[in-house]
Amino acid sequence: MLIKSTLFRWSLKFFFSVGDQVVVSTANFLLNINLANVLSTDTYGAFAFGFSVFLFLSGFNNALVLEPFTIFGSAYPENEFFPYFSTVLFISVLVNTGLALLGGILALIISIYSIAIANGILGASLSAPFILTFWLFRRVCYVRNRPQVAFTGSTIYAMALLALVLLTPGLTLLVSFIWLGISSLIGSIAIFIILWFTDNLRLTKAENFKGVMSQNWQYGKWVVGSAFVYWIGSNVTIPAIGGIIGLKELGIFRQTQNFILPLQQIGAALGSLYLPWLSRKQNSSTPKMFLKATSNLMLGQLLGGVGYFLLLYFLGSAMLRIVYGEISPIAEPLLLILGLFALLDFVAGGMGNILRVLKNSAGVFRSQAWGALFSVTVQLFLINKYGLLGAGYGLLITVVVIFIVLVFENFKSIQKQLLMQNIKRD
Repeated sequence: MLIKSTLFRWSLKFFFSVGDQVVVSTANFLLNINLANVLSTDTYGAFAFGFSVFLFLSGFNNALVLEPFTIFGSAYPENEFFPYFSTVLFISVLVNTGLALLGGILALIISIYSIAIANGILGASLSAPFILTFWLFRRVCYVRNRPQVAFTGSTIYAMALLALVLLTPGLTLLVSFIWLGISSLIGSIAIFIILWFTDNLRLTKAENFKGVMSQNWQYGKWVVGSAFVYWIGSNVTIPAIGGIIGLKELGIFRQTQNFILPLQQIGAALGSLYLPWLSRKQNSSTPKMFLKATSNLMLGQLLGGVGYFLLLYFLGSAMLRIVYGEISPIAEPLLLILGLFALLDFVAGGMGNILRVLKNSAGVFRSQAWGALFSVTVQLFLINKYGLLGAGYGLLITVVVIFIVLVFENFKSIQKQLLMQNIKRD
């Protein structure tokens, strides 16, 4: 009976966690599809360029706010959690404001060369603080083991975004980013109100700011480096295509890439769900039990990734035509290459999460650094020589390198845990 109850409880949490990401992913996917059909291919390419800059900026927020909060937040006792969260929220506001200013300066510089790309970067910079704050409020739901609240907030976000998009005739690049920011603000307020009544959430004066910031920096300094090299390894493709081949081809690439985003969102959902759980398990169980738990998680992610790739393999061509109508001849082979990339990236994301729980952020950095090295050499060469297919193959080679390094880093970290257990036993 106890086993059935536990299984039901975790199944429900899994449902809400995946549902949270599916709702957000679906809303963003529909926005992208709408923009791809409404905007010119060049302008949609500029939107993709701006969004890649947002992903670059968000990496620093992940390093200094979200990841440390996920790892350390679950260890705080009930009476200390909300004062700690208030401090994290204050740090988040400071970091996000700085990132928005940095993006605005970049947009001003880029405007000398391209107004379209500058508008994309400006829109991403204006919406970034609101989107990243929404991410933080969703993350607090997972740290509090309340994925159903995150699901509710995401549903309200999605409804607001779709309503704003549908009620806006002649949607433009800049307005689409503004609607993303406003919808994120609405989602954040919804989660805050729900937690106010259900969990007695109260924002207090930020306490121990220096201590929390120091803790986040000690954990996140390698993650900051990882954020930078991860963007080079995974997202430099976007500006490279725009600069080397052109914005039209960038639009085609982004249209095709939209079909692997759901798997990446599911990976984020799983990470949000099991990172706090793994962190607690790592602190309370033996290395062998932890190894068994992580092995089961990795097997599950591998099977899920393979299943998604098979879906793209058999139905990808039909899905491209249903969504976009007339498609570029290069879209079909490109989708299969990106599908393989998504499969390996999905599993690699899980291995990276295990290293984060083991507080081996340096290992994550090393894997991303090797990926970045191959990205700025092999990938740029392939884009220049083979165009969009070269971009796909470059991403695939990059993620293979990251995957191999992560396997080595995980093996090394687990061996270290087992050795420490044997030393304690002796």
